[in-house]
Amino acid sequence: MKTPLLSRHSYLKLLFYILSAAGFLFIVAFATKLIKVPLSYMVSFVLFYMLACITLVVQREADRKEMEVKALKQRLNKVAWIQANKMQKPLAHIKSLVTIIEQYDGKEAEQFIRVIKESCQVLDDSIKETAQLAG
Repeated sequence: MKTPLLSRHSYLKLLFYILSAAGFLFIVAFATKLIKVPLSYMVSFVLFYMLACITLVVQREADRKEMEVKALKQRLNKVAWIQANKMQKPLAHIKSLVTIIEQYDGKEAEQFIRVIKESCQVLDDSIKETAQLAG
């Protein structure tokens, strides 16, 4: 699903500005007869006002979306840091324990060691991959 260019609140703001400009234009049409200013000047002014309002709303919406992206990037970097630093240490401990267990004989120990090694490798690869994606 495509995300809309503007939020619902921003569309309502735009509608308000357009309606206020239309009302202003209606008032200006009567005022031009009183103050003898060409209607084309007043229409140009109202159109400029509408354009300025639309630009303001679109810019605010772009700023809001940019802030959302920055917040998501910060969260992603935090997750990557946790995975790369906090998870890496226990993984190193597990690998060290496997090395110690390897010194003992027995088929059961070999099976457990194989499973632990495979799991450690998968965990290690996942941590590295996530850290690369975030960085």
